[in-house]
Amino acid sequence: MKKNLMAVALLCSVAAYSQSGLVGINTNTPSTTFDVNGGTRVRILVDATSNTSYTREVVADANGNLGYTNRIAKVNPPNMVLSNYIVTDAPVIVATGVSLTEFTPVITSFSSASADVGLPTYSFFDSGGNIALDLLTPANPTGYNMTIKFIRNN
Repeated sequence: MKKNLMAVALLCSVAAYSQSGLVGINTNTPSTTFDVNGGTRVRILVDATSNTSYTREVVADANGNLGYTNRIAKVNPPNMVLSNYIVTDAPVIVATGVSLTEFTPVITSFSSASADVGLPTYSFFDSGGNIALDLLTPANPTGYNMTIKFIRNN
């Protein structure tokens, strides 16, 4: 009788515990379906860099709760050709919807219709979600032709 009573008590406690649906590793009080108190390691991961069937990215909040966001498609690098560009004091937007954290712009060709002016002095900078070009020299308003290539940073 004593054995039967112990078996029933054990079965009831297991059934009551499993009814919560929460499993904890290194915690007696899991707060979600699978709660790990400690680090997690996955030894083999699929490289899904170019696999378009993987449409979600794993994210975590400050408490370590995992979730997902939809994968954001990377923008194709823009390439720009400025023909007969007149130098002004105002910078020119050369790429929209991208930033210098995504792309590094490089002037790959620069020429003038009127004379050989050498290489320009310039700077690129982020401007409200766009990349702008500030051409510092040459400073005269001659028409220049230039090609700007954008190299992806990541």
